[in-house]
Amino acid sequence: MSFTFASSPVTGVFFNFKDFGTNSILWQFTKGASATALNLLNKSTGNNLIFSDVGTGVDSNILNDQGNFTIAGSWILNPTNHIPFTFGPVNTNVDQSAKIFAAKRSAGTFNTFNVLSWNGFTANNNINIGGNSGAAAAATGIFFFSAANIDTAGGTQMCHVDINGFTMDSGTINNYQRPSISTISATTLTQSQSGILVNVSQAAAYQITIPTVATGLSGVSYKFILNSAASNAVTIKPATGTTFQGNVIQPTGNVVATNNGGTITFVSGTARGGDWVELTCNGLVWVVLASSTANGGITIA
Repeated sequence: MSFTFASSPVTGVFFNFKDFGTNSILWQFTKGASATALNLLNKSTGNNLIFSDVGTGVDSNILNDQGNFTIAGSWILNPTNHIPFTFGPVNTNVDQSAKIFAAKRSAGTFNTFNVLSWNGFTANNNINIGGNSGAAAAATGIFFFSAANIDTAGGTQMCHVDINGFTMDSGTINNYQRPSISTISATTLTQSQSGILVNVSQAAAYQITIPTVATGLSGVSYKFILNSAASNAVTIKPATGTTFQGNVIQPTGNVVATNNGGTITFVSGTARGGDWVELTCNGLVWVVLASSTANGGITIA
């Protein structure tokens, strides 16, 4: 692991490793007014690890007012287990968290923004990139770079995330596969499952429930394909409301739902394998496009 920190010396505390549960400092990088070396202080024991003649070998040049500090080569703590740092207490049955901040320039002054934080809780382990700490500003953009080989400097910006969402800047998304589920009994779909493919079986009669129309659902979509036809009706309904508008393509012509419908049905004994329904919410209604190879195989009512 390398640190780069740069030229004329300053004194004081440069950064801390803290137990964010108790807010106590575990390790601290400091440089005194008359010291010629940087100290890594173990706050629990009071012992210092002293970095002398680091980087260029000139102690007076290893720090500057930007907090720049250079270690040539690699610095490994705990080389047996190959773990460069441990933040916070270990082997304790309490929630753990740690944060890494970076400097930002704001209105002519220096401040900090979030780079990385992580939390170990009872039910989950979270890694937060670019935000989720009230102690510092959030990142306004997260950018991902790659290169064809290990000798390419700079690299190519492949994609980024900002307040407007995710953007592919170069290349493509490879090996994308639409998520899917299979239904054999009553099922409820959620907004977070938008885009899912639902493989429908008529082995039993049941209802598939989709969310009630809302402006916040604009763009949410589902596709249903009848994989296994049988003599049982499977219905699709919103949790509340009668908000289906669209049409069914069938051999003798389209069946148009001119009024708001409340139920879409894969009809018992009539629908055939491969029949499908696609639903897209526009914030006002569920827009329906469906296709059946049998007249009356899919109905909207």
